[in-house]
Amino acid sequence: MKALVKRNFEPGVSLMEVEKPTPSKNEALIKVSYSSICGTDLHIYKSDVWARSRIKPPLITGHEMGGIVVETGSEVTQVKVGDRVAVETHIVDWSCTLCRQGKAHLCSSTRILGIDCNGSFAEFVSIPETNLIVNSPIVPDEFLPLEEPLGNAVHAASITQVSGKNVLIVGGGPLGLLLLLVLKGYGASQVIVSELNDYRLTLAKNLGADLVIKPDELNLLNIAKEATRGEGVDVSFDMSGHPLGINDALKALKPGGHMVFFGLPTSDISLNITDDIIFKGITLHGVIGRQMFTTWYEVLSLLENKKIDLSPLITHRFPLSEIDKAMEVMSQGRSGKIILNPEL
Repeated sequence: MKALVKRNFEPGVSLMEVEKPTPSKNEALIKVSYSSICGTDLHIYKSDVWARSRIKPPLITGHEMGGIVVETGSEVTQVKVGDRVAVETHIVDWSCTLCRQGKAHLCSSTRILGIDCNGSFAEFVSIPETNLIVNSPIVPDEFLPLEEPLGNAVHAASITQVSGKNVLIVGGGPLGLLLLLVLKGYGASQVIVSELNDYRLTLAKNLGADLVIKPDELNLLNIAKEATRGEGVDVSFDMSGHPLGINDALKALKPGGHMVFFGLPTSDISLNITDDIIFKGITLHGVIGRQMFTTWYEVLSLLENKKIDLSPLITHRFPLSEIDKAMEVMSQGRSGKIILNPEL
């Protein structure tokens, strides 16, 4: 089969012919319909410091995917040939204390598709049946790979009450834009998006943001206060991981507000804990992955009941052979979600 392989720590990946995987007794073989590109895939493509410390080449990259079950292992009972599936990309042990307490998304033995084991930038991939999410025919094929990152956004939005609230999103990349769609679907009163990239600011406005701010040109804190009768926002989401963005998100909060962290800083950052957290009575939340599998049922409900439409967020489509072009577009920040079709 064709696959994009990270052969070594040189930048880039190689389109190669590799052996088609054979599912084990508790796995299903999935014919990949579409994959989408995540920021993690770009880190691996560039072979940055994080990638060099995390992955072990050779590796088939990619993890956001959807496809069709074409073969099942001898003990598989939860899916059947012909099912259309999305994939929970965190493969956990299901036996540790956290897994047994319903916190599998925090399992310390987690292996991630396309990072710790061969991934989805290929024609076929074998996946444990417990990680497969069967989808209704109502959900378009192109939406299937977006369900995994959409699950991140749903998890973040579910941390605290957002219905009827004034909300700030710092970071309007693909995940921040997915969060915007979720927050509007959940009935947030006002969603403000702060982003430096003009392309993504325009996309955020088109996706329904009530107010977009370019923080290097406008004073985010003043505008957030003006938009909320001088009080500040009820909930801030940092999707950027940038020190300035995180501090802005904290300062924009009203007393008693909630701060949700999803972006990943690349180094330690300085916070004014006394004034911005303690004296304001702020509640801080860290979010990783998707709650397995509560989040997934919410994702399916949103899509099957057409509460959100992912179509405007899919801005580019490429075959596997044009991965370099796809990564260049993503590097420039001139995209929403980019999807790859292994059959083109």
